[in-house]
Amino acid sequence: MRGFFQGLSVSEPRKHHYVPVCYLKQWANTGDRRLCEYRLIPGGYGVKARRTSPDGTGYKVDLYRVEGVPEGIAQDFEKRFMHFVDTDASRALEEIIAGNTDNWPGPLRSGWTRFILSLLFRNPEAVDGLLGRFVEHPYIQELRILKAPENVFEDAATVLDVRVGIKPLDLGRNFGRII
Repeated sequence: MRGFFQGLSVSEPRKHHYVPVCYLKQWANTGDRRLCEYRLIPGGYGVKARRTSPDGTGYKVDLYRVEGVPEGIAQDFEKRFMHFVDTDASRALEEIIAGNTDNWPGPLRSGWTRFILSLLFRNPEAVDGLLGRFVEHPYIQELRILKAPENVFEDAATVLDVRVGIKPLDLGRNFGRII
């Protein structure tokens, strides 16, 4: 495993959590601040349990890495979008755990909504091939996303709105009213 992370800056995230650490922490309530992970043994040979920290489970290395783009932006989905989703979710989860579920401000409701919706696509099975198709999509190519990585998510929201008819902000507001 030596040299596995060689060539990456210290800030490049490699452990991409499909079950966010902030969500797992609530089960790490023993003296050692660990939780129990259960893993199926391939071939139907049972289940293996192990104690681990919330940061040590629910992730896959480079899960959200986008292949075929310049190295400087290959981890941007994790760094820019998933980090944003998980940070807002952590704040909302703290409120839920504290019993404060009424009269949330719009940004907090939207953050929790993004998190709940992210659970539909952030697991390894759903991600497999998804990011590659995202980069190859003709509407994304039209935006020249690879030449303007700083606008990647704002531009993607515009494409959804203008070309497909999905308004991400309205989707979040409407879903947030259900909660």
